[in-house]
Amino acid sequence: MTKTFTLFFLLLGNLFFSIAKNNLHIVEINPVAFDNTAAKTSSATTAFRFENTDYLVIEPKFNSAAIFEGKDVFVNSYLGNGLYLIATDADKTSLLLQSIPYKKVGYIAEESKLDESLITTTAAVPVTVMYASGTSNQTITTLAEQTGISIINNDKVHHHFSAYANKSQLEKLIKFPFVYFITKFYPNKTPLIYDGTLMMGVFQVQEENPYGFNLKGEGINVGIWDDGAVGNHVDLPANRNFVVDKQNSSLAFMSHPTEVAGCIGGGGNLFALLKGIAPRSNMFYWDVFSDLVREIAEGKSVYNIDISNHSYNFASTNCFQSGLYIPEASDLDKLVNDNPSLLPVVAVGNTAAFTCATATDTFNSVDIGFQGCKNALTVGWLFSNEKIVENSGRGPTEDGRIKPELVAKGFAVQTMLPNNNFGLVYGSSYSAPQISGLASLMYQKYKQQLCFYKLLIEGS
Repeated sequence: MTKTFTLFFLLLGNLFFSIAKNNLHIVEINPVAFDNTAAKTSSATTAFRFENTDYLVIEPKFNSAAIFEGKDVFVNSYLGNGLYLIATDADKTSLLLQSIPYKKVGYIAEESKLDESLITTTAAVPVTVMYASGTSNQTITTLAEQTGISIINNDKVHHHFSAYANKSQLEKLIKFPFVYFITKFYPNKTPLIYDGTLMMGVFQVQEENPYGFNLKGEGINVGIWDDGAVGNHVDLPANRNFVVDKQNSSLAFMSHPTEVAGCIGGGGNLFALLKGIAPRSNMFYWDVFSDLVREIAEGKSVYNIDISNHSYNFASTNCFQSGLYIPEASDLDKLVNDNPSLLPVVAVGNTAAFTCATATDTFNSVDIGFQGCKNALTVGWLFSNEKIVENSGRGPTEDGRIKPELVAKGFAVQTMLPNNNFGLVYGSSYSAPQISGLASLMYQKYKQQLCFYKLLIEGS
């Protein structure tokens, strides 16, 4: 049976930053001031008003972003503790406050806009400046001119720019109402496939020394169910990468499976430190537009798949059906029960903070799909400091089970892109294949030992 469903790949489209801190200070405003003609033009408004836009923090009486729906307002971020950072036309602020029930209104105090690590800074240091959505390029240019900074890169999608700033410039930056947080910027990146292998101790088993393992995934077959065909890349040679069933072969559909494959079995031919976890494993590719469980069964029976990787979901979490145990998940569990040597590895999802911050404080946020399987490993994603990313889905599932079972590096992972390119990627889509690669090394060792014991038995 062929099933059609909307596919939500676990790409991080708009990274959700939360600046909620214990010392977040909100300066409250008397709402009467918004009706006062003199106050509208006084210097007192400069802390939250810029070019006739008010950048405010509102605590609704009922903690839900839905309260702003249908209003002439833009919600920039949920700050935690029931606080929302919003932007609205200054001429309409008074009407907005009259139309919604709220506990308090104010703006972020200047001292709360600065990361604690930057408070004692005197010399120029690299920083990331987060600003409100909708801020124009001209406004950012004006900010740079008035503060004397040179912008290194302006990420217009995620609304932050990087620059070098000294103490005096930082003090000027935090006075702009549309700037809501400044933190450290790290210009010298360490490729996190390499960083991830360090975290998981992969080098200790990939190489002959010091423990004699020398495991690289030889003889292990990994199935990758993803969007399109794998892209052209010298680190993904044709003799180890086999496209079985792919409807989409255009470049737009090649990126995600190529990135995933690079994490599992990239060869490291161009850059040794960017090789995958199991660089000599064999990888087989299917799309996600047919009966998936039937294809996984075929992968096991025809291609002897040991590990199957699933960096996609059927639907994003809705916070109340976390890891919902759908029929397809039950079918896959039955297949694994009948084939104990098959291990599915599933990305947990990337919308915990974006979707469930207010409803469940980011818990109960496992996506719907194979994420709810009982006989699969579900994988969350980490920052480089081994802390969980806010958007990484987490349990419990709707029926009370702990998810994810494992976590791995997923933030700014450097991996392969089509046409011999490399790039940084974000999300549980890339932590899951690292676990698939690690499982491949474990399977290889298991098969080596099993073969050794069989020879001992036969020899006796």
